[in-house]
Amino acid sequence: MRTRDFGRTSDKTPMIICQTKAAAEFRMVDAFGEVQGRVPGGVSLWSEGLELCTMGADCRVPSRHSMTIIGFGPNIGASLPNPVTFGTRCTSVLHSKHATPGVNMSSFEVAQSVADYLKDKIPFLPEVGIICGSGLGGLAELVTEATIVKYSDIKEFPESTVVGHAGNLVFGHLAGKNVVLMQGRFHPYEGYEMSKVILPIRVMSLLGVETLIVTNAAGGLNPEFKVGDMMIIKDHISLLGLTGKNPLVGPNESQFGPRFPPMKGLYTKELRELAKEIAMELEIEQFLQEGVYVAQMGPAYETPSEANFLRMIGADAVGMSTIHEAVVARHAGMKIFGMSLITNKVALDEDSEVICNHEEVLETSAKRAEIMKTFVEKLVGRLGVRMGSYVDANGAADYIKSKVRQTPQVGIICGSGLGKLAEIVSDPVVVKYSDIKQFPRSTVVGHAGNLVFGKLAGKNVVVMQGRFHPYEGYPMRQVTLPVRVMKLLGVETLIVTNAAGSLNPDYKVGDLMIIKDHISLLGMTGLNPLVGPNDERFGPRFPAMTNIYTKELREIAKAVGAEMQIEDFLREGVYVAEMGPTYETIAEARFLRMIGADAAGMSTAHEAIVAKHAGLKVFAMSLITNQIVVDEDSVVACNHEEVLQTSAKRAEVMKTFVMGMLEKM
Repeated sequence: MRTRDFGRTSDKTPMIICQTKAAAEFRMVDAFGEVQGRVPGGVSLWSEGLELCTMGADCRVPSRHSMTIIGFGPNIGASLPNPVTFGTRCTSVLHSKHATPGVNMSSFEVAQSVADYLKDKIPFLPEVGIICGSGLGGLAELVTEATIVKYSDIKEFPESTVVGHAGNLVFGHLAGKNVVLMQGRFHPYEGYEMSKVILPIRVMSLLGVETLIVTNAAGGLNPEFKVGDMMIIKDHISLLGLTGKNPLVGPNESQFGPRFPPMKGLYTKELRELAKEIAMELEIEQFLQEGVYVAQMGPAYETPSEANFLRMIGADAVGMSTIHEAVVARHAGMKIFGMSLITNKVALDEDSEVICNHEEVLETSAKRAEIMKTFVEKLVGRLGVRMGSYVDANGAADYIKSKVRQTPQVGIICGSGLGKLAEIVSDPVVVKYSDIKQFPRSTVVGHAGNLVFGKLAGKNVVVMQGRFHPYEGYPMRQVTLPVRVMKLLGVETLIVTNAAGSLNPDYKVGDLMIIKDHISLLGMTGLNPLVGPNDERFGPRFPAMTNIYTKELREIAKAVGAEMQIEDFLREGVYVAEMGPTYETIAEARFLRMIGADAAGMSTAHEAIVAKHAGLKVFAMSLITNQIVVDEDSVVACNHEEVLQTSAKRAEVMKTFVMGMLEKM
């Protein structure tokens, strides 16, 4: 065994510091497990900015290629998330940015610690993860309400060293979905342990990501492929995985997935078919390909003989990434879409004048950047999403329970301008939407964005001052999340109010319409809030919608109206929900009236569906704030200011009406 005395040295070899079983000696071990030096406990050792301090000390060193010593002593292993044994040589790894082979630095505990750190930084949890390859990080420009976390601020992350990789996690909204983008990835050729390279994927899994979109820059092996083509990955050949660098080698982390995950259908077929549809819509079929991707270690490009070998075994494109990310994502149960941008032709002939270089990769990526951005944005927008994740709803409910002691019996959703009901709640406890990580942000004028807990007419209530709408760009599961949270908080009855436009010629502005039924255009055309895998903890797969607006509550409402002597402007009718935010054309208004609707709006129906699914009683009422134009010669013009103005005039009546209902319930 080679040993040498370490005093001050300029040795740049990454080292691991480990402690022998006797706890009386520390050893420096190189990347091959060979002992390169040893010192007794308590003696200082210095190498490239690294200092081994006295027993019990806490050292920090600035060099990224050095190690961070987190403390010493006989019990040091107990304080680490993943103690490692090196045969009889060393028993406790203290810490290293360059772990030795076999050290699983992306254990569940490490990934969980990163996920917990990120949850404190981001306002909502992502459902889609996107890894941007070389030169493709500009996709982040399309993300709205972005929160950027630098890789360098995440102590467990390695450093992205590749030109064109910004080194950021970007959280935000893209095409109505909550996303997290990796602006740059990590590669085995950078010298990082595979467990470090794939750590971000496991973190995404713990944050709730269910679909992973992976892009890369690749060399074309298929002679029919041209530079600038986009190749949908239908399968892969992992040379690294087949020769010992499979990212799942080592003790299985069952919290992530099974010991032996199948790889058939790794790149989700439905996503590949969706991508082809989008390519047709964008009229880019002429340079859209589908093929097999092969990953090699790099960073050297392929020799002609290697390129011919790769083509011979069935590969259409070659790169140095993606596969290990996809394998880990599949292990964690994610859906996966992979796409390669063909940035260069791989030389198959030794007489070829083609010379591969990274500058060509970046140049081609820049030329295709706009198309790639549009393509991925449309793909994200068309992704099916999980149905109001129980994890999200339960997380929000648990947070609220930590702030509010009472159990609400009744939930009340206040529409535009009607949030003043919260002003008469006694013993109010206010929880802002912005403080609930799982909630989106209310962007509509007149919506305060608060949950107000307290008492009304002797009932424990929770009042939503403002709701969320699909037209704000949020996925339906987020729009309806508050209703599911109410269910988990103990709510049994939901009262929903909205501002609506009149279709019925007998209705006047200022009328109150009890909703007896609805027509959900959104639900009938693909935006039903129950689309997606069903969670039985919320309700059954196929809930009946008869009597969705509870008849006994409608009868109570009529009795309250009689007592208040407002029968002359109290109506009962059918509400139709459309997307918005545009108001109806004359032809659309006539169509809506023809199919039986008395009033139209942009909310309520999806909330009622989710409430019914969860077993809640539902009462809903529309305040007619404007007349919908059904005649092209009409001088009536719909606008949101009119909605708010009418709402303000009827605010006191609405408050008294709801109070009367609560007293009789």
